[in-house]
Amino acid sequence: MLSPQDQLTELVRTLETQQHVFATDPLLITEKLQSEDGTPLQKLHRRASRIDNNGALAGVLGKIDGRIKGIMVVMSVVWCLSGFLGLFTLLQTNVVNFFYVLVCLLGFHTLMLAGWLIMTLINQGKQTSNWFASFVSPSYLIRGKDDVTKAAVTLYERQLQHSGMRWYLGRFSHQLWLATLTGMLLAIIFLLIVRQYSFSWESTLLSDQALITLTQVLGWLPSMVGFDVPDSTAIVQSRLVTDAMPLSVARQWAGLLVGSLLMYGIVPRAVAWAFCALMFRRKKMRLDIKLPYYQKIINFWQRHVVDADDFQQAPAPIAPKATVSAGKKLLALLEYPAEEDNWWQTGLNTGST
Repeated sequence: MLSPQDQLTELVRTLETQQHVFATDPLLITEKLQSEDGTPLQKLHRRASRIDNNGALAGVLGKIDGRIKGIMVVMSVVWCLSGFLGLFTLLQTNVVNFFYVLVCLLGFHTLMLAGWLIMTLINQGKQTSNWFASFVSPSYLIRGKDDVTKAAVTLYERQLQHSGMRWYLGRFSHQLWLATLTGMLLAIIFLLIVRQYSFSWESTLLSDQALITLTQVLGWLPSMVGFDVPDSTAIVQSRLVTDAMPLSVARQWAGLLVGSLLMYGIVPRAVAWAFCALMFRRKKMRLDIKLPYYQKIINFWQRHVVDADDFQQAPAPIAPKATVSAGKKLLALLEYPAEEDNWWQTGLNTGST
């Protein structure tokens, strides 16, 4: 799935290629963004947001996204309730067969988790069928005949067909299983609080020693994280129990049951969910700015003047400003005859003329 900003940008591209009339002229916004800073992707996001200044396009996208997520939340709640009610129905007797309950809790879950792991290893790099796209098709979630709604539906359907959606669907599948296991865990805790159970074990084909060894192996991992599990004496005492057992022994079996559900059910499924979430983040659909539409806009923003006007006019010469010195002055009148031949010496001797 594209990010919300990428979705809006791609929707603007789709509508602009269809000659859609926007609330704001895209050409004017493109020209204004030429002088602004930012990476090409940031400026494309900014351009789409300004074109959709009234929020109409983002509103349609948000409506589709909200309804898809709403379906996922409702399904998770239903799965959680089904897990709670299923285990609540299973634990209606005061004496329960421990291994029977454990198989009901984790048997099918373990098979499905192993099957998912095997199929993931087999289908590496291959396109898998997308049942989710047909189940939550945007055309079923929103009705509208206008250009914006049709383009938004087409955009979401194209995203749901992307190869990276396999990890999105895997994450959703693990989310449903986590909801189911969480409902079972809540049911167990609730029933263990309000009722006192006795746990027994029995088998027709397996020997007593085999079941004792199996119980000890099963309790190793829960005991590592602090759960109280039955010891050898408690295991032997629990064979073919029909009445109330000592409370301390019952608590050990209850700890093993809760610990097994957590360590062999919820934790592995949570790890698988986290793995799918990480892979989806790495493989998810991203905006392809190499498309001709985006390249044309980016090239316009990167356009610069090659031959700039570098002519500089030479400044006009300015005559230096005349200054009057503080020295002695001599005035000569050449137009008139002088009575003395050395008239100029008189001026020098007196200091002024």
